[in-house]
Amino acid sequence: MEYSQLARKLRALANAKRPENHFNVGFADKAANPIFNEAAYSQFEYPDAGFRLLSLFRYWNIIQYYSPYRALTDKNWNDVLVEFIPRFVDAKDALDYRLAAMELISSVQDTHAQLSGRAGKDEVLDAALSWVREKNQ
Repeated sequence: MEYSQLARKLRALANAKRPENHFNVGFADKAANPIFNEAAYSQFEYPDAGFRLLSLFRYWNIIQYYSPYRALTDKNWNDVLVEFIPRFVDAKDALDYRLAAMELISSVQDTHAQLSGRAGKDEVLDAALSWVREKNQ
């Protein structure tokens, strides 16, 4: 196939009519944020390595294809995926998995990004805050 034929076919593909409503991805009415039609797998307190990887790949793809600020992060987004694959596979318990997910989410440096869902009592992260004063005060 010569270049002009290929270019014509690629343009036709790019300009093809697509349905307004898509099964896998929709958009919220006011903010136009993507809404994904995927199973929640909420039955898992601590999913096996396959489901942990699925969660990593889902999140990575959401940022890859829907985040307008991905290029503004400190790290190359492809490198983030490579960095977190072993962290998600090797998570030894629910807390370790949750911490890896929280660190992944912090990689996007967006205050709108957050971890939600059920947290068992062993997964809750408590932070103790205290004021530090100089001795002379």
